[in-house]
Amino acid sequence: MHRPTIDDPTYTELPDGRVIVNYGPASGAPPVVAVIPNTLVANVVKAAAKVKSKEKCDPPTKEPKPGPLFVNAKFTSSAGLELLWKIECDAMEPGDWDCLADRVAERFTFQAVHAVPKGKPTGVDNGARFADALAHRRTEDGDYYLIADDVFSTGGSMDRAKERTARVMPHLPRIGVTAWNRTGQVPPQWIASIFTFWG
Repeated sequence: MHRPTIDDPTYTELPDGRVIVNYGPASGAPPVVAVIPNTLVANVVKAAAKVKSKEKCDPPTKEPKPGPLFVNAKFTSSAGLELLWKIECDAMEPGDWDCLADRVAERFTFQAVHAVPKGKPTGVDNGARFADALAHRRTEDGDYYLIADDVFSTGGSMDRAKERTARVMPHLPRIGVTAWNRTGQVPPQWIASIFTFWG
């Protein structure tokens, strides 16, 4: 069975014609996955590897959980931080992600979207939900390659995703986008958050 790597990924066609590019896990981390338009697959193949799989599948998302968006409760973030409250993105509906994706598309034009891998193997993958909404708003002449996640905390996962996708469509500058910045701090210049809290 073929095991995808950054130099030899696999490609899986979605029902709507888009393609999931799987670069495989690194050091036990979840796979790095990008959702790109089918028309750009040929360019990616030239830069990385030949198509290994055309098996149909569903987008990597799950249904939201009903409940509050903001929760006053201690929890450990995916970055290992002990936090006093949580942005419960699992509660967001598909229409919420669509609305936020529209806001991103008003500011940036982009050709492809990469979802930051989820830190835990279970539950709703909200970075993938955001990336899926964004992928419907890409254009073939867009200026950027987006790296999308739900919440910005430390920026570590965004930096790793940027580094690991450097060989994919390298002519496009990277822009990181998140729905929320819970730190209140100014993120690195290449990352933009729609909403920012004071901490």
